[in-house]
Amino acid sequence: MTAPPSAVAGGTGENPGSMDIPPGALWCEDVARLWGVSRSTVWSYLTKSRRADPATGRKAGRYANDPVPKPDGRRGRYPYWHPDREPELVAWKARTYKRKERGRSS
Repeated sequence: MTAPPSAVAGGTGENPGSMDIPPGALWCEDVARLWGVSRSTVWSYLTKSRRADPATGRKAGRYANDPVPKPDGRRGRYPYWHPDREPELVAWKARTYKRKERGRSS
């Protein structure tokens, strides 16, 4: 599994919160490989999974009713998922792909 650039910033790889991150954590790059998409597509799916926020006027994203499984944590802005959640991530992508095949967007 690859660590995001911020995880190795400074060249030491040390981070006060690094003990909270499980070994083998799935970063966006890893999820992108699972799904057969680019890392930017994973970010796009995360963004499109946001719910509406009337206070800010933000509209619900395309996947708000069936969002990408919520990341288990973040290091800086980089989300990660526990490795045990790989089947859940694969199942979400399979559901998304089926929606696209049928021509449904949500």
